[in-house]
Amino acid sequence: MSPKKKNHLKSASYSFRDRGHLSRDKDLDVDYVVHKRSIGKDGNPGWLESCADPLYKTSPGPSHLSSPRKRLKEVSMELPDIQHNDMYQEMYGDFVAELPRHTKTQNDFISEYLLYRDTYLDIILESETFVGAGVCEICQMAKGTFRCLTCTGDHGWCGSCIVASHQSLPFHKIQMWNDKCFDDTTLADQGFVWHMGHGGKSYPQNGATPSSISTTAITVVHSSGVFTHNVTWCTCPGSYDQQHLQLLRTGLFPASTTRPKTAFTFEVLDNFLIDALECKTSAMSFFEKLRRLTNNAFMYTVPDRYRELMRVSCLWRDLKNRKWFGFGHDRETQPGPGNLALFCPSCPQPGINMPSQWEEKYERWLVMKRFVVDGNFTAQHMNMRQPELDIYLSDGLGYMVTEAEYQAHLTSATESRERSACSNHRAVNAANMNRSNLRATGVGATACARHGCFVPHSIVDFQKGERYSLNFILGAGQVDGEILETLWAPFNKISPTARSMSQAHHQEILDDHMRNSNWKKLVGIVKTLLRKYKRANKGIDDTKVPFEELTRSLNTSRVNGWEEDEEKAIKEQGEYLDIYQLKIDKAPTMAEIQLKLTESEYVDMGKLGFVSWLVDGIHLEDSQDALRVEIRQLPKDVSPAQKTVVEDKRQKLAARIAKFHEVADAMEGIEVNAGTEPLDDLRFCFADVSEHGWEGADLEEALEDIDEEAPAEAMCIWMPSSVPHDEASALGLDGLQSEELEL
Repeated sequence: MSPKKKNHLKSASYSFRDRGHLSRDKDLDVDYVVHKRSIGKDGNPGWLESCADPLYKTSPGPSHLSSPRKRLKEVSMELPDIQHNDMYQEMYGDFVAELPRHTKTQNDFISEYLLYRDTYLDIILESETFVGAGVCEICQMAKGTFRCLTCTGDHGWCGSCIVASHQSLPFHKIQMWNDKCFDDTTLADQGFVWHMGHGGKSYPQNGATPSSISTTAITVVHSSGVFTHNVTWCTCPGSYDQQHLQLLRTGLFPASTTRPKTAFTFEVLDNFLIDALECKTSAMSFFEKLRRLTNNAFMYTVPDRYRELMRVSCLWRDLKNRKWFGFGHDRETQPGPGNLALFCPSCPQPGINMPSQWEEKYERWLVMKRFVVDGNFTAQHMNMRQPELDIYLSDGLGYMVTEAEYQAHLTSATESRERSACSNHRAVNAANMNRSNLRATGVGATACARHGCFVPHSIVDFQKGERYSLNFILGAGQVDGEILETLWAPFNKISPTARSMSQAHHQEILDDHMRNSNWKKLVGIVKTLLRKYKRANKGIDDTKVPFEELTRSLNTSRVNGWEEDEEKAIKEQGEYLDIYQLKIDKAPTMAEIQLKLTESEYVDMGKLGFVSWLVDGIHLEDSQDALRVEIRQLPKDVSPAQKTVVEDKRQKLAARIAKFHEVADAMEGIEVNAGTEPLDDLRFCFADVSEHGWEGADLEEALEDIDEEAPAEAMCIWMPSSVPHDEASALGLDGLQSEELEL
C-alpha cells in the first residue's frame, strides 16, 4: 500500500452529523456502522458510531446523505475485493452483531420434516424399483439385474461384472432383480473368490499362477454383518505357509491357528471393544446385532460365532495393549506389573511431569501424591469349576494385582471381622456375610484423590469389607474423598456380565475399563484443570473477606492457640491431626430434657408442674402442624366421611387447647394480665379488653365468637416464647422461656 493510502486510512470515531464535514476536509470517504441514536450538545439528533473505519476514496461515491444501512450495501458493491473475513468482521462486526438470530429447536426441525414427509417416502420407495435400461453399465451387453446396497448411486450390473467390480469390496451387500422385486444374494453365490495375497488379485504381477485352484469356505465376521466367502491360499515362494498367518496379513484375525474356518476383520474387533467400553455391550448382544444386520427376518440362519468372538476379542485386546504401550517393537523387554496401564497425567511423577531434581525446586507437601481407597461390592465374581485351567494374558500387568502374590498375601494375613456400628451402613456388614458361591464379594480400588484416575497394579478382589479414613495434611486442598464412587457407576453396568466370566477374563475386562476411564481423563485433563483452577480462584475471592471478618470477630488468644495447634499437626501429623475431626455431642432426647427439668423443679421447690405444662404446649403445636398437613393433603372433592374425620380431630384438639389455657390460668407465677399481647388470642389481651370496655358476658361472647370462627389448627396457643424477651423478664417468665427453648 502506498504512503498516500496509508495516510488516508486513519481510524476514527465520529458522530453521524460530522460526516460530511470530515469527508469534505480530509478528502476521505468515511463509512460508519450505527450503534445507537444519540442527542448532541446542541440538542440535534445524531448517530453514535461504534465502529468508524475510513476507507480510501477510490471513486466518486454516493451522497453522504444516504442512511448508514444503505451505505453499508453500497460499500460492499464498490469494493468487491473485500471478503467476509476477519477484516470485514472488524469493519462491520458491530452492525452484523445487531442482526436478529434465531436458534431452531427440535420441534422446529420436526415441523419442517412434516412438510416433506410424503416426498421423502416417495424417494425411498423409488429406490426399491428397478432402475436403468436393464443393461449392465460395464459390459453393455448382459442384463443388469444386480445392484449393490453399499455402493453409492444407482447402478446396474450383470453377475460377472458385479463380481469383477467388487473384487476388493468383499463386504458389500448385493441384491438381484427377480422381475418383481429385489432379492438378497451374496457375492460368493455369484462366483466371487477371495485370493489371499497379491492384493486380492487372482494372479500375481510377475505372471506366476497358484499351484492349486481349490477353495476353502471361510465365515468372515465384519461390522456390517456375517459373510461366507470362498478363499484360495497363496503358494508362491516367500509367502506364509500357515493359513492363519495369510488371513492375518489380509486384515482378518483367525479364530484358530490350525485349520481356520472363521475370521474377524480388524474393524469389527475395534468396534466391539469400543461398544463394550462406551455402551457396556456384552459379546452376546453385539453378535446378535450382527446377525440381525445380516438377516433381520431369519437371523437363526446366520452362523453363530459368539464363542469365537469372546475368545478372539481377548486376544485382540492383548495385542492392542502391548502395541499401545510400546512392547511391539521391543521384544526383549517384557511388560512388568502395571506396565500396561495409564496413570494420571497431572499427579506429580518425577521424570515424567517433574524434573529429576524436584526436591531442590519444590516443597515436599506441594508435590505429594494423594490417594483414596474405596470398595465396590457390586463387582462380584463367582467361583470357577476348574480355576487351574484358566490362562492369564496380562496377570498383574494392568490395574489388578498379580493373582498368585495376592493369594499368598491372603493366606498369611490374619482375618479380622469388622462390624459396623451404623445401622444404615451395610457395606461392611454385607461383605462379612458367608457367600460360598462367590470367589470375590467385590473389588477394592485406589485412585488419585484429585483427579480420580485408577492407580496401576493396586486393584484387588475383596473377600472382606471396607473402611473409610480421611487425613488432613498441608496442601490437601479440596479433595473429593468419595471420588471413587463416581467411577463405580459405569462399572456397575458391566458387573452382571463379568460376574460369571473366567478369573483371567474377569481381570482383563476390569483392566480394560479402568484403562479406558484413565484414557478419557487423560485426553480431557487440560479442560478439567482449567475449570478447577477458575473455580478455585473464585472460591478464594468469595471466602477471603468472610474468613477475615470471622477471624476478627473471634478471640485473638483462641485464634493464636488454633494456629499453634495447626503448626504442630502439620509438623508431627499422626494423632495431632485429630484437631481437624469435627466433634459433635449427641443431642439429648426430649424425654431426657424433661426429666432433668422436672428434677430441678423438686430441687427448687418453687414452680411445680411447669415442665409438664410446657411439654403439653409443644405437643399441642405439633398436633396443629399435623392437622394442617392432613387438611392440605385432602383432595378437592372432599367426601363427607373425610370431612367428618377432620371435624372430629378439630373438636378434640380445640378441647385440649382450652384445657391447656385453663391450666395456665390456674398456675401460680404466670402473669398474663400485665399488658402483654401474645399473638392475637383475646384470652390474654386484657389491655384491649379494658380499652374497649368489655366486661363479663361481653368478653365471654367475644371469646365464643373467636372460637367459632378460628378452627383448632389455627387457634393461638399461649406459650412463654410468645412474649417478647424484655417483657418476659419484667413478668418473671424468662425462666419459663429458657426451659421452653431447651425443650
